Amino acid sequence: MAQANTPFDKRLKKIVRKHDQLNGGSVKRMRPDGLIVEEPRRFRLRLPLRGIGTAVILGFMLKGLFLASIGADSYNDRVVTLARGDTLSGAMAWLMQPDAVTTFIAEMLGRLTG
Repeated sequence: MAQANTPFDKRLKKIVRKHDQLNGGSVKRMRPDGLIVEEPRRFRLRLPLRGIGTAVILGFMLKGLFLASIGADSYNDRVVTLARGDTLSGAMAWLMQPDAVTTFIAEMLGRLTG
């Protein structure tokens, strides 16, 4: 009697598994014979490139604003002081080092403010 239910249990497990996969989203496709079949949506990792790019640009702008407002000597002194701290402070000092983009932005802001 238990063997009589084996094909049914396999089909039921397959249906439940497909139903669980469809919970993440689905795509409807038409097979060559005209039957419309719902298939699970394939997982694709999407990076928010626009958000990452905006954050990087704003970071450079903020660094340039700091550099333009307090001057290069004072800015470098503050970065050196920050580098003397713990590991997190050292990482922040590395990020805050003046680079070509930051100095260019600071020069442009300096010209605008007069």
